[in-house]
Amino acid sequence: MRFRLYRKSLADSMNTTRNIRTKDELLKLIQEEYPDVSSEDITFEYEGFDSRIGWFTYYVLIKHDGETYLIGMSDEVMV
Repeated sequence: MRFRLYRKSLADSMNTTRNIRTKDELLKLIQEEYPDVSSEDITFEYEGFDSRIGWFTYYVLIKHDGETYLIGMSDEVMV
């Protein structure tokens, strides 16, 4: 799965793109900014096709301190 962190501009966001193979890899990356997030806190929400980059895009969301945050985008769902 391709994953990119959410940033204010598309170019800045694309510069963070990584290939992630497992949910554990994704969790470790997210925990760099949110150390107390667990794998159960990560959800995906289909957004649609982004013609700017050619991805079918999913929002990657986390629950943190009772709130839901957009942490990044991916091109598939990781279970």
